[in-house]
Amino acid sequence: MAEITVTESKEFVKLDSPAPLKNKIYKFRFIYVAVALLGAIWGAIGLGVEGMVAMCLVLLGITYSISYYLSIFYIRKISKTKYELPIPINAGQLSGLIVAPLMQYNMTVEMVDNILIKFGGIEYFIILKDGYFNISPRESILKQIFNKSYPRLYKKAVNAVPIIAFTIQDICKKQA
Repeated sequence: MAEITVTESKEFVKLDSPAPLKNKIYKFRFIYVAVALLGAIWGAIGLGVEGMVAMCLVLLGITYSISYYLSIFYIRKISKTKYELPIPINAGQLSGLIVAPLMQYNMTVEMVDNILIKFGGIEYFIILKDGYFNISPRESILKQIFNKSYPRLYKKAVNAVPIIAFTIQDICKKQA
């Protein structure tokens, strides 16, 4: 996976490419396998087949819980990231400028209170501030109520957020 090149000026992030962010919970894929093997060995030695299955399930549950809460932490961190906004621009102007470039990625842009970008079942709210903007990834309301899959949301956000942020920064630089 390509590393993202980030330039920080003061406290704002400026992207040099739309490369995905580093997936910080990816390593848990391998930890699941290791934990399952550990549980199988530990359970088989002391408790037989039933113990082996029980230990695998208990340790996998603990590992999933850790990755679940880490993904919540990293989604909040992504939402708080301040991306540099090269020029002063309002949401109405910006939404009109980013529609065509983001359509290349099958993203749709809507104007609500702020800019809303939909991609892959996830909604990305663009909040414009003085000199910077935030991107807040969220699942739709129904998914939030019935299916809170933060690891899946995080996995999609690390791919989509840099594309959105880079597109906004690139469009604004061209407008300057």
